[in-house]
Amino acid sequence: MFRSLGQVRRDMGSERPPSADQDTPQERENQAIRPEELLTRLSQPSRLLGFYRGFPIFDGSMGFAKLQSRLGIHLDSETVMISTPLDRYESDVYELAERLSRETGLDHSKKKNRVIFMKDPNLLNLLGVEG
Repeated sequence: MFRSLGQVRRDMGSERPPSADQDTPQERENQAIRPEELLTRLSQPSRLLGFYRGFPIFDGSMGFAKLQSRLGIHLDSETVMISTPLDRYESDVYELAERLSRETGLDHSKKKNRVIFMKDPNLLNLLGVEG
């Protein structure tokens, strides 16, 4: 059984205040998903939700699209990631992110070949998908 970072710290007698030992929503979600369940989700077909300006939009909670190719827009429970595995299309990803930021007023974080937005109803509406 996997343990969260908060559980490991408690077991090791961390000197952190009690409020800092509370599990984050992501840690609670990871605890709730057993490895067998994750494998079952990943082995299911990817679910294509549509397209936005040439980028495919995938349901990131099922299938292997996010891990396999990372090409497109991936929606999960808390974020929207736009990415490409190819360096030559990196500017397209950043350009799309800037456009979405201007149109929604949302901030995003940049990493190599990808950007991440927090999931927001205005962003989902602009992409033409339901949250």
